[in-house]
Amino acid sequence: MIITCLCFVLGCCWGSFFWCSHWRMQQQLSLKIKRSFCDHCQHQLSWFELIPLLSIIILRGKCRYCQQRIAFNSTFCEFFFGIDFFLLSSNYHNSLKLILICLLVCWSSWLALEDWHTMMVSAFILWTGNLCFLLVSLVVNKFHFQSFDLTCFLFIILSFFVLNHWLGSADLIFLITIYYCIGFDKILFLLLLASLGGIIYCWYFHKNKIPFLPLLVLSLQIVLIL
Repeated sequence: MIITCLCFVLGCCWGSFFWCSHWRMQQQLSLKIKRSFCDHCQHQLSWFELIPLLSIIILRGKCRYCQQRIAFNSTFCEFFFGIDFFLLSSNYHNSLKLILICLLVCWSSWLALEDWHTMMVSAFILWTGNLCFLLVSLVVNKFHFQSFDLTCFLFIILSFFVLNHWLGSADLIFLITIYYCIGFDKILFLLLLASLGGIIYCWYFHKNKIPFLPLLVLSLQIVLIL
């Protein structure tokens, strides 16, 4: 019960950071400048105004300086990741596996955020995550070198899609990394969900090219929870 509650809190914290990063990318503001501030009056916020979920209740949904309404988007994002981590803690009872999966969600959602805004991702974050998850997966016995033939097969098939520009190189590295953690069968299900989502999105919005990582990450969330 304590671990479940802790996961919910950590998920809310990640959701808060995720939305803040999304907003700053939209506004083309660096994450390195001053800490969070009010969107309306630009006043720098105190620590008790930045507590996920609780702050908006304490402040009654308004900035205490300019009394303008606080956008609900951040709260929704905090609640979404809080519930996400809560459900994951219910599915994964092994502490090490749970930590692996939660870190996987954080890493993948950050890459999806970068891809959504810029159609590219940080090579350092991508490759560092790839190597770290490989090493951790070896420890928790989720990935075995006995299945190396499947890894090569998956890499060759996905490389064909990359060469034909149906996938990006970052998508390829991401999928191989996810394979370390969830296995071959779940990767196929993930690809099916993401591909269907991409077809529907392109058809509905009349797009020829879209960032695919966000769809892969959303599909990953569904696979992990189910």
